[in-house]
Amino acid sequence: MKIAVLGGNGYLGGRVACGLAVSYDTTIITRKPYFLRDCDNIVVAFNDRLFESLIDFDVIVNCIGANRAVSELDPKNAIEIKRNLSHCLAKLSKIKKIFVLHASSKHVYSYIDAENKNLQSKDIYAYGHSESEKYLSENFFSANGSNYQIMRLSNCFGYASTTSKEFFNLFLNQIIYGMIKGQPLVIENPKIISSFTPMNIVVDYIKSTMVDPFSVHEKIIDIGVPYEFSLGDAALMIENIFCGDEKGFRSYLCKSDYGSKFILSNPNYSDKSWFIDEVKNMRALYSDRLE
Repeated sequence: MKIAVLGGNGYLGGRVACGLAVSYDTTIITRKPYFLRDCDNIVVAFNDRLFESLIDFDVIVNCIGANRAVSELDPKNAIEIKRNLSHCLAKLSKIKKIFVLHASSKHVYSYIDAENKNLQSKDIYAYGHSESEKYLSENFFSANGSNYQIMRLSNCFGYASTTSKEFFNLFLNQIIYGMIKGQPLVIENPKIISSFTPMNIVVDYIKSTMVDPFSVHEKIIDIGVPYEFSLGDAALMIENIFCGDEKGFRSYLCKSDYGSKFILSNPNYSDKSWFIDEVKNMRALYSDRLE
């Protein structure tokens, strides 16, 4: 089975591609040449002819999409990129039997006023995701056996397989990297509640889906809220892991001063060891690089 990862030079796409390359013939699709271990690379223009470069693949994992900061700087372009990608993937489904795994965001649940043509900047990121989801679901052709699934994620964290700058834009990555360097991050609003997804969960889920992708029934899967807690608790829990106090970490949420809790939207990932292992992997990897 041949797999193409769109955006394989990015933070999410790179980690996914490296995970898949262990077992599958994996190619990253990028706009500029990029070397990623164990993966081939095809350089294309992300326009309405993109589907022609994907004809030879059985599975397409779409990890392309401007992050929140980029979306707010150039909202029109960010939304257009997502629309064009969904258009090409839907068109490809009419040409051959394929499976598309489309990475999206839980932020599509954000309130968006469909009648408001001048969307606020905070809504652009959510709007882009919701538009691409809507187009794909309405135009995907399944009569020939093609199949798709939309995978909604929250704030991912974990080590990077690429040099993508997005790694340093993610809150938990900033906390963990700061602790490794001995420069703890100052958290201005520790009581803010947010949700987080370890990258090892994302990669494991995608790899499990590849066992029989054309038999996937759920069109939308939410693995975006395995863990939800305050930003202040996040720093304290990671500090516990660094100190080897995993028992303290496991019970910490029951004693939180900020009202944090675990939300386990997918029972397959209910074990908190996923979170702990990702933090440990980051510490081991980046500590070695700083030595």
